[in-house]
Amino acid sequence: TTWGHWDPAYLNGNRTWSDERGVNSLQVLGYLSAGYALTQNGSYSAAYSELCNSTNQYGENLLNLKIEAPCDDNYSDDELTFLPYYTWFKHGATTTAPFNNIDQAYASLNRTFDFVRPWRSDLWNA
Repeated sequence: TTWGHWDPAYLNGNRTWSDERGVNSLQVLGYLSAGYALTQNGSYSAAYSELCNSTNQYGENLLNLKIEAPCDDNYSDDELTFLPYYTWFKHGATTTAPFNNIDQAYASLNRTFDFVRPWRSDLWNA
């Protein structure tokens, strides 16, 4: 896919990707947390910690989800956003995973849902 960029240099270093930083950061953090929960392999938690450190700031990217241009919204972007939220909260927010940015994730989810709520999508407002 054209949109599948999760590496810090491209995602955070390429200004044209500023609108995608939040959702792509959430996606990869969801993937890594699920990988850790399913395998208990420390390489997943190490990669997660590396992406959330003060240099890469993927946790902060979550807070900026939909903040760059919320008027440039479409339903596929919402799906690409809410499905990784589920994965992250299912696996990353557990006490067995060494991930500590739950407050950032809740703030991001609340902000994102506040934006999409008026559209009254059956999938997200059920």
